[in-house]
Amino acid sequence: FQREKTACVPYVFLIKWLHNHSSQQQGHDPVNFHDIPFVKDFLSTHPGHHIPLFLLSKEQAAVLIQAFWRGYKSL
Repeated sequence: FQREKTACVPYVFLIKWLHNHSSQQQGHDPVNFHDIPFVKDFLSTHPGHHIPLFLLSKEQAAVLIQAFWRGYKSL
């Protein structure tokens, strides 16, 4: 059994789609996710855009879970 992985992150798609299809953006070129103003503001105050947990390999997930249970890191 091979576990399927996808690079699609739902919230990134949803934010980008809603921003590019809003009534204020009619007639403008589509904007990349990292170029949306409120996303830029959020990422400037909350750096380190992490990889979604469902995209981690088994080894990466094991290290993260062990670090959490040992008290080294919080999820």
